[in-house]
Amino acid sequence: MYKKSTTKTNSQIEEMTLSMSEVFGELTKQDKEYIKEMKKYYLSLMQIRSMRKKSGLTQEKLSSKSGVPRTTIAKIESGSRNATIDTLMKLASAMNKKLEINLV
Repeated sequence: MYKKSTTKTNSQIEEMTLSMSEVFGELTKQDKEYIKEMKKYYLSLMQIRSMRKKSGLTQEKLSSKSGVPRTTIAKIESGSRNATIDTLMKLASAMNKKLEINLV
């Protein structure tokens, strides 16, 4: 049986895309700041995953080297769990990296 393709073109996707203001109305300064901080947070999660992969480590291998359970690493990388500084230090050390924390 032939299945019709459901692939969308870029213009079709753009037509389906809504801006934040179209969905939520005008955002307050506090809302914008929260979104900005969440973006930084998720970028840092992506950086952890990226560093792990650049180090040639699977979650399982990183777990063995760091002593952090694989499930914890997966949850940190997916954003479903916050990491403590101690956990981040263990992960960084296992990847031969330094952990830097800046308060600005």
